[in-house]
Amino acid sequence: MVPYNIASYALLTEILAKICNMIPGDFIHTFGDSHIYDNHMDQVKEILTRDPEKYSLPKLKIDWGTSYVDNINKDIRWLKSFIRISDFELEKYESYPAIKGKLSTGLK
Repeated sequence: MVPYNIASYALLTEILAKICNMIPGDFIHTFGDSHIYDNHMDQVKEILTRDPEKYSLPKLKIDWGTSYVDNINKDIRWLKSFIRISDFELEKYESYPAIKGKLSTGLK
């Protein structure tokens, strides 16, 4: 769930910056309780072999034109009225294949 949350918060940061006509800074995430289960060691070893610089970072393109500013009012429901999935494009996204692991409860 953490990768989804990180992506969601980063997207929200981009959206808010765009609405406020600002440039977003860095999104920094801190793990409070991270752990690795015994049955995930093969997956950990696999991810540690990957070069983080193999792929360049993708670019998020948000295309609202200029009309989105006119839709802003004090009621947050305006977001639903003009944000569409087709407004967003992730350019040059490349990644390693997914690493799957068995769900673990930590119980033996």
